[in-house]
Parts: sequence; C-alpha cells; structure tokens
Amino acid sequence: MAHFGVALAEDEGPGGNTVSVVDIQARRRVGTIDCRTYRRPHDVTFDGSGGLYILSEGTSTLLVVKDPGSGRIDQVLPTGGTGSRKVSVLRDGSVAFCSNMYSDTVGAVFPRDPQRPPVLIPVGKRPEGSVLDEEERQLFVVNREDAQISVIDVRRLAVVDSIRTPRGPVRICRTPGGVLLVALYHDCGLAIVDPSTPGKQRVVPLPDKPISVGFQD
Repeated sequence: MAHFGVALAEDEGPGGNTVSVVDIQARRRVGTIDCRTYRRPHDVTFDGSGGLYILSEGTSTLLVVKDPGSGRIDQVLPTGGTGSRKVSVLRDGSVAFCSNMYSDTVGAVFPRDPQRPPVLIPVGKRPEGSVLDEEERQLFVVNREDAQISVIDVRRLAVVDSIRTPRGPVRICRTPGGVLLVALYHDCGLAIVDPSTPGKQRVVPLPDKPISVGFQD
C-alpha cells in the first residue's frame, strides 16, 4: 500500500515516502518500506517471482525491491517522463511500463538491463492506468483527457491501435476472458470493452466519479 501523501496529483507538497506491507488475513501492517527521497509513491505492483515495483510520482522513478520482506531498495530507475503515475510489469520482470501523465508518454524501463535507457512511447493526453493482456503481447493504456485507450505492442514498444471510449478513462483492468473494465472519471461510469469488438461498448452509470476499478473472479 503506497502512501502518496496528498489527495490529488495536482496538489502541491512533498507527499509521503513509505509503502506499507499488510497481512490481509490478519488485517494488520507487518512492515514498512522506506522510499527515502523518492517521494509521492503512487503505484505498486509485483512480477511473477514476487519482486515489488514502486512508482514514485514525485521523482518519476521506479524503485525495484527484489525481496519485499527485506525492505531494501535494489534499483532506482528513471522512467524518462514526468508525473509517473501507474505501472505494469511483465511476469519475468524484464520490462516495466510507466505511465507519464505530464509528458503524455509511457516509459518502458528495463530492470534486468538497468544501463539501458527508457524507451518513451508517445500515447494520448494524460495516460494513467494500464493493463497487460493474458499473453503479455499487448498493453492497454487509458488516456484520461483523450477519451481513448492506446494499444501498445509489447515486443515492438510502439502504439499499434487505439480504442475510443467515453470521457475520462482513468483506470483499467481486465476479466479472465480478456474483457476490459474502464473507470470513466468525467462521465461517471464503468465502460465494458471487448478488444475484439471495440465498437460495441456498454456503460454502467455510477453515482459519482470513479477513481479506480478492480475485478475478482
């Protein structure tokens, strides 16, 4: 659980600099990771081996913690952009995709080749949430101020398609069947998108602006 430390990305201030490790069954915090000067940690995710990745929006860097139990930061990698907000990582940990909301790019970062500079992939306006398909061939990135999803080819590290959505796509997840669920911040709804038939979307109205979405089978 990242301690961003301020309410919104637009809010000024240093923000937080820790990540809590929570025992879900016991419902208690069992550890803390100190992000030091890498402030405003906003997103965390894991690779297939349990390595932890922490995205610092305040410094636009990706922190790699190979053993979360140790609390030790093993790598600090620049994302190549500004306002790094959300991150998706391949299961083998070879590539991390960081959404840079103020530079309208996704930065592909290479934890297993840390000397390699990030590859910047231009996308739409204000990219935020992202999700990989099951085969890790494509990455879907929502662009909040462009009302679209950028489709990135993971091997080519390039945008190969886009899917129009209602206004304000801010977060995205997928079902086991590959259907995309998109939280619509501006249009106060949940879009249900099948990438194979992107023109046939369904929208579930919500009473207020959603800021996240998840799915549990």
